[in-house]
Amino acid sequence: MIDHCRCGDDFCATFDTQPPPAGAYGPSHRNVALDPEEGMLILDVVDEHIACVEVLSNEPFRQRLLASCP
Repeated sequence: MIDHCRCGDDFCATFDTQPPPAGAYGPSHRNVALDPEEGMLILDVVDEHIACVEVLSNEPFRQRLLASCP
């Protein structure tokens, strides 16, 4: 994990696995939506590597993420 999202939304637990780009990811970017038991989980894949994991509306995960990376 590089860092977690700092947007401040109380439902967001998104984190980067690569340094984020200055702008858009570009043409090799795709989203892979998964079906978790709680909330939403979307992988941002760039050049067949996971660049970002979007975790939304999953409070238990958010609390663990913030505790490990304030």
